[in-house]
Amino acid sequence: MDMQSFLDELIKTGKEYAEKGQKLAEEQLNIASEGDERTATLDGMKKGAIAAGVLALLLGTSSGRKLTGSALKIGSLAAVGGIAWKAWENWQKQQTTGTTTEAKEPAALEPPKSLSVDKLQGKEAEERSQTLVKAMIAAAKCDGKLDEAETETINKQIQKLGLGSDIEDVLKSGVVTPLGAKSVAKMADDKETAAEIYLVSMLVTDPENKQEKQYMNALADALELPDEMVKELEGYR
Repeated sequence: MDMQSFLDELIKTGKEYAEKGQKLAEEQLNIASEGDERTATLDGMKKGAIAAGVLALLLGTSSGRKLTGSALKIGSLAAVGGIAWKAWENWQKQQTTGTTTEAKEPAALEPPKSLSVDKLQGKEAEERSQTLVKAMIAAAKCDGKLDEAETETINKQIQKLGLGSDIEDVLKSGVVTPLGAKSVAKMADDKETAAEIYLVSMLVTDPENKQEKQYMNALADALELPDEMVKELEGYR
């Protein structure tokens, strides 16, 4: 399973997870640790079911946290890319319209510096998808640190899901050492990527949770997203 495909399934599962509640994802974690039962279960699982298990781990099932409305509105990797690009385009138009009443031709829009995540291929797709997965983990873990026992439990569950070494490494590193808002922001090379990071972070945060709201405010500042762009992105909550 490549990282881009995994991320797409993770986001799609987020929509189903938000619709049906936490029980769906928790059930996917009930996988035998070895033997024929484990093999049969993994062989019969769809990627979406595996992603549900991962999403449960990211959110921390013991705390009872659930996805909010943004998961229902976004729902796919293509939507993440399209929404981020549209927010960037609208912001660009605001910058080029001008504030004077004098009639004039609008300035040409600056072309985007990168393709949206759903349109990337090869190494670029892998790197951007890793960035977004790391951003989701950071956002999901922003409201508290895990102790050693919780970390070990999560890492064992990740390994049992059989995702492949590359994806496992990204997930485990994120769990052991969750990134702060400033570190997440350093992974964005341009405003388009910054908008995607902000969007996927919205998927796993609740604006009613004080710590998570503070994290999202800090993330917007660190990403240097204009207020107008943040406002448009927040419209998808």
